[in-house]
Amino acid sequence: MVLKGQEVELHCDGGGSIDIEADDVVLAVTGSCQEIEVMGFGITLDAEGVDKLDVSGSGNTVRAADAAELRVDGADNSIMLGTVGEIDAEGAGNSISYRAGGSEIADEGSGNTISTG
Repeated sequence: MVLKGQEVELHCDGGGSIDIEADDVVLAVTGSCQEIEVMGFGITLDAEGVDKLDVSGSGNTVRAADAAELRVDGADNSIMLGTVGEIDAEGAGNSISYRAGGSEIADEGSGNTISTG
């Protein structure tokens, strides 16, 4: 159980999946996860590495060092990645930035900003 406003530290050891279904929580994830799914409002997530990152909530701040695949269905999220493989943005008003990668980018949403830097 995670309460509103609570700070949580999690560790993925050799893969594993994390589903975040809460509002207004702060999570720090260490290790490398197979999948992280963000399905809440006002979540702050810092992750080291993830194969598949899925953001379907709204108003979240997500930072990850590495993500092989990013899928965004939500709205008004701020996502910052170090290295990313593919990006699929279907939501609206999301800000997505990454430093390296982005070999395949699809923006089928509206008002999304996708940039390197």
